[in-house]
Amino acid sequence: MVARLTRIFLACLLCACSDGPRAIQGVVHLDPRLADGTSSARTLDARRVVVGEWQASGPDTIEAEFAPWRFFNTVFLESQSGAGAHVRARDYDPQRGLKFAGFALEDERDTQSFNTVELVAVLREPGAAAVRFTTADGRRKRVVVNFDPSEQPQRLRIGLDRSGAWTGTVKRLEVLPMFRGIQSFEVHAVRLVDDGFTLARARALHGDAEGDAGILGIEGDGRRAWPSDLDVPLFARARVPRGARLVASCALAPGARVEGRVRFSVDVRSGDWTSVGEVEVGAEDGWKQLACDLTPFAGQEVELRLRATQAGDGQTGDGLGGDLRRARVWWGAPMVTGEQVADRRPDVVLVTLDTLRTDAIGAYGGAANTPVLDALAREGILYMDAWSTTNSTLPSHTSILTGLDLPSHGVLDNRSSLAPGIPTVAEALRAAGYHTAAAVSVMHLGAEYSGLGRGFDYFRDARSGAEIDGDLTLDAVRTWLADWRAAGDRPVFLWVHLFDPHTPYVAPEAFRALRAERRAEAGTEAPAPSADPPTIGPTRYTRRGEFLAGVTNRDYARFVYDEGVAYTDHLVGSLLGSLAEEGIDERALIVVAADHGESLGEHDVWYGHELLYPEVVRVPLILRVPGGPAGARVVGRVSTLDIATTLREYLFLDASSAGGLESFAPSGENLIERARDPRGVTDRRVWFVHANGVQVGSRDGELHQLWTREEFRLHFPSRKVLVGDHRLYRAPADPACASDVSAEETALADERARAARAWYDERASGVAVQRALSDEERARLEAMGYFGDEGAGD
Repeated sequence: MVARLTRIFLACLLCACSDGPRAIQGVVHLDPRLADGTSSARTLDARRVVVGEWQASGPDTIEAEFAPWRFFNTVFLESQSGAGAHVRARDYDPQRGLKFAGFALEDERDTQSFNTVELVAVLREPGAAAVRFTTADGRRKRVVVNFDPSEQPQRLRIGLDRSGAWTGTVKRLEVLPMFRGIQSFEVHAVRLVDDGFTLARARALHGDAEGDAGILGIEGDGRRAWPSDLDVPLFARARVPRGARLVASCALAPGARVEGRVRFSVDVRSGDWTSVGEVEVGAEDGWKQLACDLTPFAGQEVELRLRATQAGDGQTGDGLGGDLRRARVWWGAPMVTGEQVADRRPDVVLVTLDTLRTDAIGAYGGAANTPVLDALAREGILYMDAWSTTNSTLPSHTSILTGLDLPSHGVLDNRSSLAPGIPTVAEALRAAGYHTAAAVSVMHLGAEYSGLGRGFDYFRDARSGAEIDGDLTLDAVRTWLADWRAAGDRPVFLWVHLFDPHTPYVAPEAFRALRAERRAEAGTEAPAPSADPPTIGPTRYTRRGEFLAGVTNRDYARFVYDEGVAYTDHLVGSLLGSLAEEGIDERALIVVAADHGESLGEHDVWYGHELLYPEVVRVPLILRVPGGPAGARVVGRVSTLDIATTLREYLFLDASSAGGLESFAPSGENLIERARDPRGVTDRRVWFVHANGVQVGSRDGELHQLWTREEFRLHFPSRKVLVGDHRLYRAPADPACASDVSAEETALADERARAARAWYDERASGVAVQRALSDEERARLEAMGYFGDEGAGD
């Protein structure tokens, strides 16, 4: 339905007029298809060729039946299911290399002949399966797939082309059914499969709205992409506006076996075919932009042909292409730009800052460490009483981008993905003609990982090291801005996420040195790391090897945190400077918000963001509206839920202008309207939910409460919080929530606990896509201070 309405909207946008070609509002997003009108992504997804299959009938025959596979470190037993063979490890001695039970192909194999291993097995314990292979130059690589335990046979599909090393020939291929877990399993079958493309994950997260494959990335640099192959063109139709260009990113799929370079070209047919542009791309180029001039066709309804051919080959054949067998070429975010109407929609820039306390910002009364954010507050609207929906990064960002609270969207932790069917701000803006782009600084906000990539044309997943230095993220933004400028003016929605204030509180050395010079000039000094007696409570971060190792002075730890905040402010200034160079800064609606705050020892939580106290869930929020109020201070209570509602109403994203996204109905309030009455509604009750849904809290004009739904364990330091634990604070007289009154005001406490339970239960309709983490993903989360499923420190 959404896809059909989107196409209707775009058709209306470009409808023919008697007075010739028109300017447009935004861009026209193309949805190129194969010659028969079908989706190339879905055609490739449906293609599956079994190039080899081996079935096991019992323990006595499995070795012969699986030849030329060779089993290693195995014992064969009768299976409990009555089929296949039960396999367990013969020995376990990692020092002698005896760690896994599995089987291997020793002969050399051409990676072009297959790209997937399918394992049919009974796996009764939770774990992960892996395929390891050795490349022609001797490198050992692996691909790991997590699974849930089952008493029934399950088919695991291990896509080898997920590894960029799956190219050329491999010398050895190993299947390890229990790469992580107990070495005991049943093997029923194994297959080598040539999959044209694997859409399962992309479809789960992006839905079937268009014919694309979702966000496809090259080393984290992603585009909303349409896959195809050499000599298999894709087609689209459009009415050409004034000053039109066709813009697309072009790339060879990682691991694609293509000799030399590939020519990506665009032809236009308004009568005969006419070539309008081409670009040559090699495997080393990554994404390369192609911009084609369509002005000679202004006002005409034309057919567009996008095709890739081997560079140097002539354009042969009928131009319709043959069977689509492999996804060796990617067309990224193809769109038609043109002269914009005089009152085109403003650009929108959303900047989310991780782990940022309000009292660390000068505009909120903090130290003078944030001149950029302070200036932005003077130029726009500062919300003095803003609250996050949660204490966790991914759930909070999901609320910001959907306008829904945690129980409604279902993403309760950093190990989940937004389920299909829940529209986002990016989807609505893209359908309304915006060019949408995002760059994030942590793995768990990645396009595929989080499910938040839907609706974006460009998505830069976290670069290595970006969680420590957000300038790496800004580098990607600057690169994208250069491409954006070259392709012509059009409204843009840009989301940039910076992680720097998060633990470890370590700004780059050059920035710290500059700050030290300024302190020396001012005659001030940093606090000493040590205090006698110690003023820091138990925390993992004072252990050997951690960033506060040996530190006992709480003031020093706060100083280090503030240095990270100062660096974040510097990065925001750098971003705004880059936007100003492109003319985006002055005409953009700019939103700056934190996903949550940080506890620096309050409530005995040391350097984390556990529990739903003000230091964790009260957040900075600044809006700068083109032509809007400057220096406004809104004291009425607001929520980060309100951001999506504000964008929807400010940009008039109703069902017609947002391409039929009737279901995009965020639940918050309009922040700009709240600025018309700065004192606002001071008794508004806002709700927040702890990571993993274990605790519910609220804040209104009188009370701050925390009510525990499920028992959970804190980590800063370790201790349990029991089911039913309820804390109630008289907010105006006790803003720091130091004196719990629940035992004294039992009737009020009981009423508030019932209300919290009812609020959560009424909204608990969201179901996230649960993500099984790889070992690498789990290790990266733990390195950032996040813990396992039993923990709440998200």
